[in-house]
Amino acid sequence: MEVLRVSDASAYLDGLRDDRERSAVLAIHLTWLDNCSSLATNPRVVSQTPIDMLLLYQAAAFAFRVPLAGDAGLLVSGGKGNVVNRDEAVQRLAIVANSQKAQYARRFLGEVIKLSDGASCEQDLLFFLTLYLLCLDQYTIDSIISGKVSKASRLLADPDCW
Repeated sequence: MEVLRVSDASAYLDGLRDDRERSAVLAIHLTWLDNCSSLATNPRVVSQTPIDMLLLYQAAAFAFRVPLAGDAGLLVSGGKGNVVNRDEAVQRLAIVANSQKAQYARRFLGEVIKLSDGASCEQDLLFFLTLYLLCLDQYTIDSIISGKVSKASRLLADPDCW
């Protein structure tokens, strides 16, 4: 799988100070490592296009930036974005049973679509949705909102804890 803007994505993650946003980015990063990267023992999710990692991280952070406020509307109010598999992603999103998970996924996809306008190549919207839903299955919404993922990461990086 080809990934783009890895250094930019790493710098973005390193620059995040808000535990909620950092937790969201760490969760999507770890989910990507487990399911998509060359380190994955059993890759389950494959993109039809190169993946813009900075875009992935920015959309994940955006989805959790502020609490949900009943924003169950359309994916994006602007243009179509530079994406493939939009119809398939919309169909998949429609069958997400958990309404809170569906709202976060809708917010995430809307940001992917918006950010994809500036991407160097098309982004696979179905891949992004599938990865995001796996992320929300693995890391609970509450653990991201509370910042637990970020706090645990900082604890692991602290040499005094070893």
